[in-house]
Amino acid sequence: MVVPPQGVGGAPIDAGALEDSYIARFKAKDPRVARLFEYAEILVNAGMLSVDDVVRYANDVLSVSSVAWCLNNMLTASFGASLLGDANTSVSRAATILADTSMSISKAATILGTLADANISKVATILGDTNMPASTAKAILSDANITADKAQSILYSMIDQNFYDKLVDIMTVDAAYTSYTANTTLSSGINRYRYLSIASGVTLTIGAEPGVIIAHSITNSGTIASGWIKGAGGAPGASGAGAGGNGYGAVIILASSVSVGTVTANGANGGAGSTVANYGTGGNGKGGAFWLISGDAVPNGGNGGGLYGGAGRPNGGGGGGYTTDVNIGGAGGTATSTTFTDGSSLLKQLFKAVCDWWLVNVVGKTPTSTVSIPSLGGSGGGGGSANDGSSASGGGGGGGGQIIIYGTTMTAGTVQAKGGNGGNGGTEGSYDAGGGGGGGGIIYVYYKSLSGTFTYDVSGGAYGTGDYNGSAGGAGVFRAISV
Repeated sequence: MVVPPQGVGGAPIDAGALEDSYIARFKAKDPRVARLFEYAEILVNAGMLSVDDVVRYANDVLSVSSVAWCLNNMLTASFGASLLGDANTSVSRAATILADTSMSISKAATILGTLADANISKVATILGDTNMPASTAKAILSDANITADKAQSILYSMIDQNFYDKLVDIMTVDAAYTSYTANTTLSSGINRYRYLSIASGVTLTIGAEPGVIIAHSITNSGTIASGWIKGAGGAPGASGAGAGGNGYGAVIILASSVSVGTVTANGANGGAGSTVANYGTGGNGKGGAFWLISGDAVPNGGNGGGLYGGAGRPNGGGGGGYTTDVNIGGAGGTATSTTFTDGSSLLKQLFKAVCDWWLVNVVGKTPTSTVSIPSLGGSGGGGGSANDGSSASGGGGGGGGQIIIYGTTMTAGTVQAKGGNGGNGGTEGSYDAGGGGGGGGIIYVYYKSLSGTFTYDVSGGAYGTGDYNGSAGGAGVFRAISV
């Protein structure tokens, strides 16, 4: 085997004294001068080799482990970044080198951190490549040699290039394997699992905002339900009138593989009237919030029955009210909304918010600025009015909430974001009015591969009956979107 006269045994190499024949053999990809790769940085700096020369030799002659060992032990991170960033180094090759056992996480992170300054897009594709294990990618992003802002930029670039599946894999690689075989309410609003299983007949209730589940794999044979309130229902005018139904919060699910089962974010029914001994105006419902795709709208809840029934708003139903303009039904809550130009824009923003949460709360790095996970859900219904001797009106139905599900591989199921029914009027007198039904909610389902057909229900709630009926809530929106 031919070796250079300098550098044998690890001694420094003198590029100026190196025979031209060794350089020619290296450029010709002669395996007999493989030892020169250890000194490639010196030779490139001396103008004797180009980065392209070194990359071609590494690709065609050297094993992945040999390249990884040299990058880790012999070459600087900046030179390693120039090699991996070269157009002749494929993404899969770069990912395999960085994931090799000869490469330390610290050196890999330093190389990618340096490369990110020049080519953030390639760094994102390297971490997103199938040859980069999720555990290694997480370790690199967690390493001290990657700043918080740089880690965020890499994650955002992965999102922009639609590496959703790999991002979920990275964010859940160290999460628990959990099976629920009895009804359970989660006290945390953001829940990570590696594998989540819900048995048949079992309901897993998300009890806190913003109602997020992130999992590599979900098998839901039961029900995932929203159990946290976004828009509270209005108080009744007095005891015996109906309270407004609550608008429940969102359910947001991000998974690589998901069997949807049943997922619900239904509004609560308005309370029914009975008899009252006092007078009073029903309280207004609190407003919900929705993320919308351009062209979609949050439907109105129904109006409360009677001459002074509360107005239905997006998407809370109005409380019933009849007798006087002093004791009137409460208005439904009015939801705010954020509209995105298309479904992809909404999904990307959601992933950025979840990745920022993961970066801060799991990795322990806080970027200069972050995107918050939205607090979404339905509006509350208005409370029914009370008039002693005349009317005990029903409350308005709560609005249906929002469901957003992403699954790379998805098996369809049943999804519901129904408006709650308006409460019926009571038996106080001849002017008991029913509440308006809550408006339906918004459901967006994103998938790359879908098996089966969804059954969905975003209907508005039915009106409450009485001496004067309320009106029904409007229907919401369901979309299944291929990404």
